[in-house]
Amino acid sequence: MLATIFEGIDDVVSRADYQSLVASTGDDIEERQRRLDLLLGRRCDGFIIGDAHLADDDIAGLKDRGVPFLLVNRRAPGHVSVTCADTAGGRMVGAHLHERGHRHIGIAGGHPWASTVLDRAGGCRGYLAERNVHLPDTHPLASC
Repeated sequence: MLATIFEGIDDVVSRADYQSLVASTGDDIEERQRRLDLLLGRRCDGFIIGDAHLADDDIAGLKDRGVPFLLVNRRAPGHVSVTCADTAGGRMVGAHLHERGHRHIGIAGGHPWASTVLDRAGGCRGYLAERNVHLPDTHPLASC
């Protein structure tokens, strides 16, 4: 999904006579900060960041320095972001499972600092809770 988002970004910025550059950080905050500092040193005009963490001091630092940026895919409180309807998507998953009669459900998600994970899981949990299906905070996974 991020690849499609970045292709769209590249199309728009190139039509505005800008150049986009994509750098993958592997969701490593220190690596992202190193790359941001490097690009700022080369007078980069702004950033579109796809690996925001919910409590992200580096992003707040960009805002404090007056560096233009936009978050995509994930959100962080107090910053402009473009995201998907992650909570609604989670609710759709909950509805799908519930409508098929599933009642013993566990959620295997990603990192707890990613808004996508929390919003999707929260949507699923919310939908199921409204139907009196309560998920445990942890759920043992069967070994393969």
